[in-house]
Amino acid sequence: FALPSTDAANVFQQILANGKVRRGYLGVKLESVKPEFANVYGMNAAKGAIVMEVPSTASPAAAAGLRPGDVIVEFDGKPVDSALDLIAKVSNASPDQAVAVSYLREAGNSLERRTANLRLGERPADSRNEDVDLPAPVKLPVDRKAEAAKPFGLTLAEVTPELASFYKIEGQKGALVKEIDPESDIADVKVSAGSQALVQGDLIVKINRKPVTDVKTFTSIANALKTGDAVVLYVLNLNPRNRTAELRLVQFTVQ
Repeated sequence: FALPSTDAANVFQQILANGKVRRGYLGVKLESVKPEFANVYGMNAAKGAIVMEVPSTASPAAAAGLRPGDVIVEFDGKPVDSALDLIAKVSNASPDQAVAVSYLREAGNSLERRTANLRLGERPADSRNEDVDLPAPVKLPVDRKAEAAKPFGLTLAEVTPELASFYKIEGQKGALVKEIDPESDIADVKVSAGSQALVQGDLIVKINRKPVTDVKTFTSIANALKTGDAVVLYVLNLNPRNRTAELRLVQFTVQ
């Protein structure tokens, strides 16, 4: 593999000075802005890193007021092209370095540009949780009554009280993905990391900036879209092993 000379020099100098490599840490989970997101949200270019989660309230990102849905477009005076680009920029910065982060936040029908000044932390060592004994997968409790039409090749169900209680998301509305037609275009959509964007058991909570309250709402909005229209879905990835709900972004174009 190839390593840029500037990165190699930085690693070498850190090892000489500290005996180890110390990398900057922002404390967010990210997704890249794709053309569909830029289209739906009225951005001039498909560039930036979308904040999907701020896991810790003690992180630099949380202290600066960043929150899910914010789009980071500039870091330390340099434009951000994608999630991977931002990760590289943060990693190459020094812990405790003071930086300015420019981001876009949804405000009504537009995106408002804001700037936050923060001090980076030090990226913690990877924790693999290899010794954690995870419980067996749990079958999702879904409503087996009448199925709606299959927008985008999805078979959907309503959120049941049992499911909401299981994941501790009481009051959360949306459309639950029961099945995905393997021949549908959405089955091939990937996130930036390369994994499948939408999977069985995901809960769709927003489509093109509109909240999804139930299957009927989602189906109505989806059926009004035409070939070539951009689609941005916010979904909660429900993990039955540890009973968590993690926000994920699905970006694609109607075929």
